[in-house]
Amino acid sequence: MMGGSGLINIADENAQRDVFTMDQWAMQYGVQKIPGVELFTNDGTDYQVMTQSPLPSGSSVVFVPPNMVLSSNAVAQEFGGTLEAAENALVAMDKGTAQRLPLFRLMVKILAEYDKGQDSPFFPWLNSMPRMFFNGVAMTGQYFLSFIILQWIIFSVLISFGNFFYVYSQITSIFLFLAVLNHFRRLFRVSSTLRQNAYCK
Repeated sequence: MMGGSGLINIADENAQRDVFTMDQWAMQYGVQKIPGVELFTNDGTDYQVMTQSPLPSGSSVVFVPPNMVLSSNAVAQEFGGTLEAAENALVAMDKGTAQRLPLFRLMVKILAEYDKGQDSPFFPWLNSMPRMFFNGVAMTGQYFLSFIILQWIIFSVLISFGNFFYVYSQITSIFLFLAVLNHFRRLFRVSSTLRQNAYCK
């Protein structure tokens, strides 16, 4: 589903995922699948890979060419000095962020491609991404027992991403920045709900 100016609407959690177009795009760019392996969905929301016939143990199911792999090193080469200045600003704000710089580079690349909308060569892939996540589904009683540790991890990550977005907002579209920030507000609400549930059990 598209937003204005050919941008992907990431604010609509119920937007339809165009996964099969992404599959065709991947094949055109050199991705190879073993015969019989196909995408499958029951509800048009969650997708999985299935095979029509048994596969020998150890079979290579999918081959992805190197030019389609997003890597932090390639991103650093692509953005050059602008990215380096942003990284220096991040580390100055919080030295612990240094270990997360590869993640920051990938975030910058993905947001930059989102900003291009339909002009991005990665548009079919980005448009196939889900807009809604159920972060607490995999949590068991054991996770809730150690919830204080989990909350600290979530809080630490949120601080880092807050710094990421602050620096990124200085070099890119403020509208895209606000849209992505809205997603992290949802994540924080999820973590707050999980904390309340943990205290009730």
